[in-house]
Order: sequence, then structure tokens, then C-alpha cells
Amino acid sequence: MRWKKRENTPPPSSPPPLSSLPLPPSPPLPKSSPSPPPAPPKHPGNPAPSSTDGPDASFKYKHIIHNACKRESQVLSKLAKVREGIETCVARLTEGFPHEISAAARELDGLREQLQEARVSASPLAAVERYNALESEATSAEVAKDAQIEVEDDAVREIEDDFSESEAGDY
Repeated sequence: MRWKKRENTPPPSSPPPLSSLPLPPSPPLPKSSPSPPPAPPKHPGNPAPSSTDGPDASFKYKHIIHNACKRESQVLSKLAKVREGIETCVARLTEGFPHEISAAARELDGLREQLQEARVSASPLAAVERYNALESEATSAEVAKDAQIEVEDDAVREIEDDFSESEAGDY
């Protein structure tokens, strides 16, 4: 059996290579206008087609739309996380809110009492009352001291009298 040398031809079932196909003739440009009018956009949301419209431009638009959808999805997921965080904070606040309100109310009542005391103590009438009270305390302390001194003086006089009588009786 002899081997035949194979020729470099594609099998009959496969299509011919693109380089071997003839190019279609390009349409002639009208000589009256130097540039063709721009074509309207295919969709109002898409940018206007460029001069490189064709398969590359279609891929470019698909790529831009894909990236925009991807960014929108990321933003929506971040918004969902933020909304979830806000709902969690609101739930925590509403759970502990009555306790915090009562504690704040008690603190506020205490502050109101302190304010009232400060107002009373700052009034001229209160100052006069405090002065009178201090003066009466001082007066009563002075009276008590004077009374104590009198008692001590009386005791000293009695002792001296007793001593002088006892001395006089010895002589």
C-alpha cells in the first residue's frame, strides 16, 4: 500500500476561509454633500452611534450597559445594607427607649430641683433670711456663751467665798 501525499485543501464540508472570499463593493458616496447625515440613535437612553458603528461599537455599548448594570447592582446592595443597619438601630432605640426616657426624666427632675434651689438661694429675700438665721444663731451662741460665763463666774465666786470663809475660820 502506498501513501499518498495529502494536499493542503480544507475538507469539502467546512466553509472557505474569509481571506479567500471577495469583498463586496462599497456604495459610492454622493458628491453633492461631503459627509453623510448622522443616523438617529437606536434608543433614546443610549449614546448616539459613532462613526465606528458596527460589531465593535455594539460590543462597546453592551460593555458599557453591562458595567452600568453591575454598578447599579452594587449600589443597590449597599443601600440594602444601610437600610438594614438603620432598621436595626431603630429597633434597638425603640426597645430601650422607655427606660432611657424614664432615666432622662428623673435626671431632668433633679436638675429642675437644683435650679429651683439655686433660684431661691439667689433671691434677695433668701439672702436676707440666711443673714437673719446666721445672726440669730450667732446671737443665741453669744447668749449661751454669756450664760456659760456667768455660770462659771458664779461657781468661781462660790468657791472663793467658801475658801475665804474657811480661811477666816482658821484664824
